[in-house]
Amino acid sequence: MALKKINREDLEPLLEGLAIFGTGGGGSPNWGREIILNDFKRGREYTIIDPDEIEDDAVVVSGGIMGSVKTLDNMNFDELLEYWEDNFELEVAFREMEKEISKKIDYFVPFEMGGLNTPVILSLGARVGITVIDGDALGRAAPETQMTSFIGHGISLTPMPLIDLDGNVVIVRKAINPVYPDQIGRFIITRGGGLGANNHYPMSGRQLKNSVIPNTISRAIEIGKYVINAR
Repeated sequence: MALKKINREDLEPLLEGLAIFGTGGGGSPNWGREIILNDFKRGREYTIIDPDEIEDDAVVVSGGIMGSVKTLDNMNFDELLEYWEDNFELEVAFREMEKEISKKIDYFVPFEMGGLNTPVILSLGARVGITVIDGDALGRAAPETQMTSFIGHGISLTPMPLIDLDGNVVIVRKAINPVYPDQIGRFIITRGGGLGANNHYPMSGRQLKNSVIPNTISRAIEIGKYVINAR
């Protein structure tokens, strides 16, 4: 099983590529840069794996940051990064998901490609010690949680643990309509500090292989290098 490490020299190409794939969504690369630099400064390591190489019976989960871009722009980034050292909402959601499904999560896959929402998943992997899938759920950014290739392959969005910036924990265990969890999430987030994180789409390795948009992280780095070298 070959793991690929993302190094310091990959930072700017990655962010350049994520900005292209994000097509205006997925958060600012400036936020992503600060997250990655903070992690590297603290000795955290980013590893990704080709989805074809994972075990069929592996437990895979997706997730990301949920909130308003305006909320993020009004925050002090240094203060938020320091807060996240002890109160990283995405990690809280990760632990809640493990309790909810009564399984240890083996891999995490980004929900989307974007300057914030992909680096934050790499940060989660480094913090909890698991490898991130080199891929995502749609090959770009998306405005709503249900807009994924996973839904198209019959994978349930729920259960969906959601943690807002104020520390409230809400779990959507079941939803008849796939739009409903996203609507609930936005209702909670707008009343809980304007920012939060969720986990969703628990699936097997086999399901992941059949539904993921593969190798989008490594492609982002490759495309970013082309753009930077062409300038």
